[in-house]
Amino acid sequence: ALKRGASNMDVLISLGTNVAYTVSVFSILHCIFFGSMFAKDYFDTSSMLITFILIGKYLETTARGKTSEAITKLLDLTPRHALMLHP
Repeated sequence: ALKRGASNMDVLISLGTNVAYTVSVFSILHCIFFGSMFAKDYFDTSSMLITFILIGKYLETTARGKTSEAITKLLDLTPRHALMLHP
């Protein structure tokens, strides 16, 4: 999406999860090197965001498939021949 110069929801999710992961890594490294005991990590946030997005995309794909199938069945119900009556 970024190659075309436009961003979409996938870019936002990718940016958010990468930032959460990077902040978590730097927070853990800060605790290791400077002896701090108070680290906030967001590893769970990035993994849950990715999980929710993948589940949502799966549900959207299956819904589109079922909708397409339903439309095809409705189009099969159209009559082949029609009789036009003039008053």
